[in-house]
Amino acid sequence: MRPGRPSIYDTKLAAKEMLDNPRMHSRSLAMHGGCLQSTALRLLRKIELVPKKPSIIPHVLSKADKKRRVAVCLNLLKRHRRGNLFYRIITCDIIWCFYDNPDQSMQWVKRFEKSNPVQRKDIHGKKSMLTVFWCVDGPILWKLVPQGKSVDADYVYQELKEMVFNAEKSCGKGDKILLLWNIRRLHFAKETQEKLEELQSENPPQPAYSSDPAPSDYHLFRSLEHWLEGKQLRSEDDLKLELSVLFE
Repeated sequence: MRPGRPSIYDTKLAAKEMLDNPRMHSRSLAMHGGCLQSTALRLLRKIELVPKKPSIIPHVLSKADKKRRVAVCLNLLKRHRRGNLFYRIITCDIIWCFYDNPDQSMQWVKRFEKSNPVQRKDIHGKKSMLTVFWCVDGPILWKLVPQGKSVDADYVYQELKEMVFNAEKSCGKGDKILLLWNIRRLHFAKETQEKLEELQSENPPQPAYSSDPAPSDYHLFRSLEHWLEGKQLRSEDDLKLELSVLFE
């Protein structure tokens, strides 16, 4: 026989209430069950329920968006079966590189000690804009935009010409380049589209509200951020040296 006072609360009822309304607070569950909040928390642990924050969806897709996404994916799969689709994709993106990069990594301290405070990165501090073209084999072309220079269609066109030359030099002349980029407005500019056709390049179809056009954010730029972490750079030459070590 189990010692102690038997439980008077129905765990099955508590589980049903929480599953029906997963956003219910433990205090509300305690009020419904006529028990203390600590008892409600023990019930939740007993039925193996834990609180988790929901993932944030940036856009709610309509039925038309979902159908378009399926059509684009089927088109890309069909092109992949024909040949080396991934080796033809070149990604272009831009990012601000800061000269002052405080080390905000984790610190090992004793259980009841506080970690050493670290200054926040100054988003208004000295920085340079980096444009980079890369593929599955690594970076093809990277440059720091001159101070005061705007990244317009003409500037991108000059970089596209150099990128195509580098790609043909390293990979050989072959199929048309598929340019995947995340520079807003430029890939919609009419002049840019015309210049892409001149360079025998094209934009692969992209689903609406997809994160696919920004693979640099969770691949290349994450490595770049870790590489620069904790480094204090004095000049643009110092930044170029760090980038050349990382990319080359």
